[in-house]
Amino acid sequence: MAEEKLTTKVKKVSIGFIGSSPPASPHHESFKALIPGDIEMTFVQEANPGASLWDARGKVDALIDQAARLIADKSWDGVIVSGGPREVLNP
Repeated sequence: MAEEKLTTKVKKVSIGFIGSSPPASPHHESFKALIPGDIEMTFVQEANPGASLWDARGKVDALIDQAARLIADKSWDGVIVSGGPREVLNP
């Protein structure tokens, strides 16, 4: 009996990454090397990032709204909102 090879199609998972840096930032390059091939990662800069990380104060609702819009528009399966300053400045 001939050996039968089974192939499984894997659906790419689409993840959005919202951060304070622009999508083309060199900061993301080292991170991209860690992303598996079956994950499509889209980098987006948060709306109105400000000039300082301190500008993250009071922005949680705006970030949630932006994430919800992008999830709907881009059909992301998940989203990462990066940044410790956001967590610290928005208890």
